[in-house]
Amino acid sequence: MEANIIVTATGFNVCTPDDVDSTIDGKPLNFADCQAHRGILFSGVPNVAWVFGYLRASWNMRSDRVLEFVYRFLGCMA
Repeated sequence: MEANIIVTATGFNVCTPDDVDSTIDGKPLNFADCQAHRGILFSGVPNVAWVFGYLRASWNMRSDRVLEFVYRFLGCMA
């Protein structure tokens, strides 16, 4: 079967932490200056967990694992 046009529409639009203007105590935050722990938590940035799924496997698979990690981590802090 021949196609006249092929449209690739995944709806996938990745947003990195640097795409969002963030401040801490009124000072701009540059995520490139932070150290990342497991790609989830960032040094010097309190109360933030960045959820990013797998690109070549099910997105929800890693998202669920990140949620479980953050849940266990916060449980240890309580």
